[in-house]
Amino acid sequence: MVSTQRRGRSPGEDVMSKRLRDTLSVHKLHPLERGRWVVLQENCGPRTDLDQVWRVLCRTLRTAPLPSCTATFQRDLDQVWVFCDLQEAEQVGRVLKGALQLQGRIRLSLRTRPDLLSM
Repeated sequence: MVSTQRRGRSPGEDVMSKRLRDTLSVHKLHPLERGRWVVLQENCGPRTDLDQVWRVLCRTLRTAPLPSCTATFQRDLDQVWVFCDLQEAEQVGRVLKGALQLQGRIRLSLRTRPDLLSM
């Protein structure tokens, strides 16, 4: 498991889109609830595997501005899970897709909502 420290944000900085705010409102979810991005082998591309993605993710979590994220490699499920606060989920998803060069759609889920958001 890899984790990062919370980095400060300017007061009033809004990182949630209207779409995410509306989704949280409809499902009565708090912005500080934790969600999980799920990265599958199909997101890795033809010349990359989950082990390589995991190594890059570990480096990225140590250096990139990913606020209060934790990650685990679920080898038995062939998935990498990246946990973050819902209010920062879109920012984290964009960084994951860019830094890990992911293809296709990654999905944000909660225990009670398996497909809350995808990008």
